[in-house]
Formats: sequence, C-alpha cells, structure tokens
Amino acid sequence: MVLRMLNGLLIGANSVISLCYFIIALMILLPFIRGQQKAPLALATMCVFFSCGLGHGAHVLMMLSSYHSSLSLKFQIGVDIITASVAITYIALRRYYSFLIDVLIASL
Repeated sequence: MVLRMLNGLLIGANSVISLCYFIIALMILLPFIRGQQKAPLALATMCVFFSCGLGHGAHVLMMLSSYHSSLSLKFQIGVDIITASVAITYIALRRYYSFLIDVLIASL
C-alpha cells in the first residue's frame, strides 16, 4: 500500500517536472521564433530544458508501464545518456555559443 502510494507520488512529481521543463523550453524558444531574442546562450539553455523534459517524461512512461521490458529500460538509459550529454556539452562549450548558433542559423 505504501509502496503504491510512493510510486504514484513519484509518477506525479516527475510528470510535473517534465511538463515544467517543456514549458520553460517553449518560453525560451518563442522569443527566438518571433525574432525578439538573439542570444545564443538562451537557445542552448532551451536545448538543455527540452532534454531534461524528455528525460523525466521517459521516466514517467517507464514507471507507468506495468511491464518493464529490457527494451524500455534500454530506451530510458538512452534518454538519460542523451540528457547528460546535452548538459555536459552545454557546460563545456559555454565560450562558443555565438559561434555555434551563427553556424546553425547560416545553415538554415
């Protein structure tokens, strides 16, 4: 009984966290779409928030699934590795954001 309640609390908390990350990412992205924001650091931050939202969302899907297959576990591990990679890249390349964004915009 207690374990079921804690699992429900964990699912609810991760759902809210995931939703908040997606909302924050969208709030950062919208000024770029409208042309009001041009800071490359903000776009890189949006990528990190989006990646974190995917990670927490994948945790929720895995916890909701009554059957934890090795495929779902591999998927979750993949999402977590991608999230960690995006966050580490964000920190490691902090000096080069304008260069990265200029190249990205020029390629569009």
